[in-house]
Amino acid sequence: MATLRPHTATPEAVPETALGAAVSSSKLQQQKDEATHIADSTENTLKGINRPLSEDEKSVKSQIESFLQQSRKATTDGDYERALNLAKKAQALVEALAK
Repeated sequence: MATLRPHTATPEAVPETALGAAVSSSKLQQQKDEATHIADSTENTLKGINRPLSEDEKSVKSQIESFLQQSRKATTDGDYERALNLAKKAQALVEALAK
């Protein structure tokens, strides 16, 4: 019968994981700046849509606003990659809505 022992990380494995997750500070700043720019631009585009919206379009508008809110929170939390992804999702939706 085999004996079960808890798995412990070897000292060699820890640095690999840490290095894999490391992102340069310039990359983080770039993501933060891009997320902020896209979110601001998307919000301005959304505010510029003055025509009456259908129920489906109102739903899309709510989703855009939700993505923007989540993006800004992610920026505040320092999760710039997530902030950028959310801002890009909002941007894609507002571009479709503005057509």
